[in-house]
Amino acid sequence: MVLEVLCILVCAGILIGSILPKSVPIGGRPGSYAADLSTIKTQLSVFEIDNGCYPTTSEGLKILVENPGNMPNWTHAYLDKIPMDQWGHLYIYRCPGTNGAPFDIYSMGPDGIDGTADDIGDTNRR
Repeated sequence: MVLEVLCILVCAGILIGSILPKSVPIGGRPGSYAADLSTIKTQLSVFEIDNGCYPTTSEGLKILVENPGNMPNWTHAYLDKIPMDQWGHLYIYRCPGTNGAPFDIYSMGPDGIDGTADDIGDTNRR
């Protein structure tokens, strides 16, 4: 009797565990932000080594994907596509950054509005 109840509980747990994540909306994947940020920061560093400077705020992250035509050492795309956060918004890039950082890069968070409480920031604290 106890074995049957335990077996039913385990089966119910597996079923709920496989269905619940697909049916309950969650706001972004926390790990993907860190992975995206790491990749972008690495490619910004490679860009800086190749070109002697970080992209300007106006050039933005687009310069990591498309050749601007005015940089002789730009020989390849640093990223396959312009990165977007887990909510489908472009990351915000600013150069120079705050607090003496060479650049800032962050997500506007789920609401997609810059400067609100849900922004996920990184001021390139190395």
